[in-house]
Amino acid sequence: MALHIRIFQPYARAHLFRIILTASPQANGFFNSSGLSGFLPAAYTLLSLRFLQVVGLAGKGSQISMREWRKGITGEADGWTYHAKGLWITGKECLTVVGSSNYSKRSEELDLEVGVLIVTRNEKLRIRMTEEQRWLLGNSRRVMEEDLRASDRGIGWVVVVLVWIAGLLGTQL
Repeated sequence: MALHIRIFQPYARAHLFRIILTASPQANGFFNSSGLSGFLPAAYTLLSLRFLQVVGLAGKGSQISMREWRKGITGEADGWTYHAKGLWITGKECLTVVGSSNYSKRSEELDLEVGVLIVTRNEKLRIRMTEEQRWLLGNSRRVMEEDLRASDRGIGWVVVVLVWIAGLLGTQL
């Protein structure tokens, strides 16, 4: 998921998310790009850090975790980018959303999002959906606030100011 960090409040209040899966900076399509777009991986890291801080202040740190997906480095041989967004609930019934599943305020209010909710008890489909979820999580690692604060994450004053300006302009990253 790569789930947009600015999760639309009703989803958050409904406690739908237990694991947030997002791209590591190295799996972001803008990793090492030139110009303003080169700041996007660090901006997403800043937003991830803020999200984890809110989770911690709400006392939900043991219930909600953030993981970063990475398979190589974008732009290098065998390096993958990660831009998937989705929702998986597995068990006796499996549920997933297929489509442009963005879960941000912008998605709810401005963009045209199309998605199909699939709920199944079919054993073969449940197995495939569970395997997909395991593959995604298997290429990820849990990140904590201290990981996101590391100096190699690139959250400097320029990124903080750019995210602040984007917020003033009402732009969703």
